[in-house]
Amino acid sequence: MTRVTSAPAPLPLVASSSAPCPRRASFWVDTAPRARAEIADASGTTGFPKGAVHSHHNMLLPGRVSALRGTHPDGGVMGVALPLTVLNLIVLGPCVTFQCNMSLVAMDRVDGLGMGEWIAAESITTFSAVPAMVHDLLTSPAVTDEMLASIQAIGVGGADMPDAFRRLYQERFGTRVGTGYGLTEAPTAVTVEDVSEPPVPDSCGKALPQCGVYILDEAGEPVAVGEAGEVCVGPATEGEFADVYRPMLGYWNRPEETAEALRDGLLHTGDIGSLDAAGNLTILDRKSTRLNSSHTDISRMPSSA
Repeated sequence: MTRVTSAPAPLPLVASSSAPCPRRASFWVDTAPRARAEIADASGTTGFPKGAVHSHHNMLLPGRVSALRGTHPDGGVMGVALPLTVLNLIVLGPCVTFQCNMSLVAMDRVDGLGMGEWIAAESITTFSAVPAMVHDLLTSPAVTDEMLASIQAIGVGGADMPDAFRRLYQERFGTRVGTGYGLTEAPTAVTVEDVSEPPVPDSCGKALPQCGVYILDEAGEPVAVGEAGEVCVGPATEGEFADVYRPMLGYWNRPEETAEALRDGLLHTGDIGSLDAAGNLTILDRKSTRLNSSHTDISRMPSSA
């Protein structure tokens, strides 16, 4: 069993490292927020290996936004059943947990009964999994409603979610599972669907408050509402988190690919999509086909709200 309890207060804003955190003054390391911190596999299975380089700021920002928005209630328990060797899981697991006054439980089972036992034993309130894992959890005859009583939300990503799965989720938890869009180069989530609002067919939801989503044509110009173009991601231009977000620093030792992906202050994703008048993103296609089979890759992921 592995359980880690977070510190009792949120971390300082990740954009500043000028003063040590008072709780950890004796262990403080003065690290530049934009310095390289991690290299994540962004190669898929059809291309040459590429490493997306991320800064300390990149890895901590999603958790900081979650903490300030109250996405996760204090005292919650986050379970992690997917591999923590995946950067997105580190960002959405430990890096969120420790900034949101939550506890983290590393789960060593991925079968339905095993996850159910972990949830019941540790009163897990949220965890992330691929649809097949959640389907197994919800259909296992050995997993009772009492075992899942502590669950408040499940992050579902990494594969398509059929209508039958969506119905099963809603019947069990009384709320629909939402869809989001994210990629390793971001890192993690860029948009998320608000499940409290009426669903928009085929939509991945709206941009997170720190992100801006733009649809551009081949010349790099914005297209009209509803028209298709390349999905590009940059910092939000208004609101509490304006000009805070940054995408990856680049691909490790691949200057040409970096220059292609990072242009004019935006991350060019290579995905084709459109935005409606309300800002809902729909993904339509890829500029270049990429297969992700038998591979722990959640770079283009639907995820629950």
